Amino acid sequence: CGMVDNIYLLIAMRALQAAGGAGFTPAATKIIVDNFGSARDRAVGLFGSIFSIGAMIGPVFGGLFVTYGSWRGIFLVNVPIGLTVAALAWRYVPADRPRPEGTRQRLDATGIALLGCGLLFGMLAISYLGEAATDAWWPLVAIVLAVAILALWMFFRHINRSANPFIEPRLITGPGFGAVNLLNAVYGGVSSAVIALVPLYAINRYGISALDSSALLVAQGVAAIVLSTVSTFALRRT
Repeated sequence: CGMVDNIYLLIAMRALQAAGGAGFTPAATKIIVDNFGSARDRAVGLFGSIFSIGAMIGPVFGGLFVTYGSWRGIFLVNVPIGLTVAALAWRYVPADRPRPEGTRQRLDATGIALLGCGLLFGMLAISYLGEAATDAWWPLVAIVLAVAILALWMFFRHINRSANPFIEPRLITGPGFGAVNLLNAVYGGVSSAVIALVPLYAINRYGISALDSSALLVAQGVAAIVLSTVSTFALRRT
């Protein structure tokens, strides 16, 4: 990403980067569940607070790179960090327990592809609606939105018929899970998606610099760290 010379290649590399990054959270959560025993709720709470720390300091460093260096540094800084984390993980993270023969399941590539297409085309449709000349985009918006709806319909149809689905249907709409997933979607849309646009709005509306606008997210990061710690203590006592 740090060495590309056109936007299309950057988007393709970002997609690849996202595919790798998406594995971090479930993998780290599984490591915590397997190795922290009765203290895993506190470990998960601490793990969750790291996202807030990253969201707090990441944009600030991004603003520093853009203001005093090059935007490419935003991506290249991940190389030494990634190598350091890999070395520390190799040294300190315990190896997985051996699996019995015949228990490894095949990856549901079809389900992953359908869900990915549905989300990608849905995001594209929403992005087109955000264009200034929205009227000119309506035919394209309709086509892209139709593809998104079709892909998501096929995804739910697939996981209900597959013997080894990418996501179990009951974990999406089952008793208890459906309400929690809806709450998480709404909360995530507000706390992550909307708040992430605050620096961009500050730059475009008020002419604030990239560095100063990135500092606006510090308040959210501090609040998230404090509240995740408080909720962990509350969870252990209720």
